[in-house]
Amino acid sequence: MTTKRKYDDSHIKFGFIAIETNRETRPQCVICSNVLSNDALKATKLEQHLKTVHPKLSDRPSAFFMGKSENMKKIKHGTSGSRFELNEKVLSASFKIAQLIAKSKKPHTIGEKLLKPCLLNAVEEVLGEEAKNKIFLDEDHTIKEELLLLQELDTTSKGKDVMRIINDYFEKHDIMWKKLAGFCADGAPAMLGSCSSLATLLKEKNCSVLITHRVIHRQALASKILPEELVYTLKQPVKMMNAIKNSALNTRIFKTICSDLDSEYET
Repeated sequence: MTTKRKYDDSHIKFGFIAIETNRETRPQCVICSNVLSNDALKATKLEQHLKTVHPKLSDRPSAFFMGKSENMKKIKHGTSGSRFELNEKVLSASFKIAQLIAKSKKPHTIGEKLLKPCLLNAVEEVLGEEAKNKIFLDEDHTIKEELLLLQELDTTSKGKDVMRIINDYFEKHDIMWKKLAGFCADGAPAMLGSCSSLATLLKEKNCSVLITHRVIHRQALASKILPEELVYTLKQPVKMMNAIKNSALNTRIFKTICSDLDSEYET
């Protein structure tokens, strides 16, 4: 049986305090709130985390980290030590909203045009103006979707290769890993494998990151176990769409037909 390591008060000089998780003592960083494994309760590993993840704070005295630990006590943390307890209901709510949009037979942009104002009004009515202001919005009250990074991989496309590029970008622009809320990808081993995938490496940087499959990949996985009659129904529109999109002429004809029928959609 593996011997469990114990926390030493001297570890605070590396920016770590101790928390109890799953009946064992684990070190938690007072800067990024990341919780490491019990095996990481070594001075060398804690110091490595400080110098690698927070290099600008590596020369700070113990009193600095003591102050940070006092501030952490004022913040509500989940049972795993993360700042926000991951809740399956949050993910379930997201799927239910997407389902309602699909049933309404409206484009997904209805979430921006209708659902967001409804949610904002509901939050303000039930929880007050202060709660509404805590939602991260721009000054014009629009949620922006921006491309953070686009870079070509020179050689291999393994999880560690992608992680190296992302990590270098984060360090260059002083982006804190604790700000990463979620990671969505397909089911490729390099992305979602159990050993050295990008998802695993991201979890080492921020254990509270929510890992999910992209919607299209989830649909592809679900289609593999559908009953035969449903599979046939699903394949028919796929064949029709491929026939239209594989030909520029067919695409133009289809667009003209949709326009003649006053259809809401053209492609």
